[in-house]
Amino acid sequence: MKSRYPRNPQPRDGKRAVDRRADGLTAEYTRKAREVDHTYGGVPRPPPAPPGAALPPRVVGRVERRLQSYGEVRGWCFGAWGEASQECHAWVQRIATARLEVADMQPGRQGPPKSRTALLAGFVGYVRRSLSYTVVQQQARLVLGRLRLLGDGAPEAGRRREWAVLAEATASRERRAQAVCLRQGRDIRRHGFGLLD
Repeated sequence: MKSRYPRNPQPRDGKRAVDRRADGLTAEYTRKAREVDHTYGGVPRPPPAPPGAALPPRVVGRVERRLQSYGEVRGWCFGAWGEASQECHAWVQRIATARLEVADMQPGRQGPPKSRTALLAGFVGYVRRSLSYTVVQQQARLVLGRLRLLGDGAPEAGRRREWAVLAEATASRERRAQAVCLRQGRDIRRHGFGLLD
């Protein structure tokens, strides 16, 4: 399969690989839905058109029609190094804005007052940290999961499980620290309360 990552780090079209992947999702899903309609839905395949003749109208099957009713496929794509497509960045911004609207309705916020811009930046950072951690963790899990196909994978699987337990414990402490920080309105790690166990 042809890679979306070019040998030249500066692609000619100026787009990153994750954005090229995101742009091609609708066409790829449509192609798969069309193939399902041909294979299982009884939709006849179009005959090859003779040169110079007009193509007959194509029959749209049920699966393809249902897919088209949803509109464009959202391009939430992540790359091998944890990078995200532009649609993911817009999605993070929408989530942070929604969290800000909920935070505005909460009574009795503690700590020094912050502007809406500062609060939004904090929420964007929190969502990005959570999403980035999950993306990199799952990418590493996919890569490590393929190692057992190379040989005897029991020792590597044991090390992988130990690493996953330690990584999850560290991430859990970080999430709890962030939650306490958001509740109290200050960075608890700067005030000597970083140990939560």
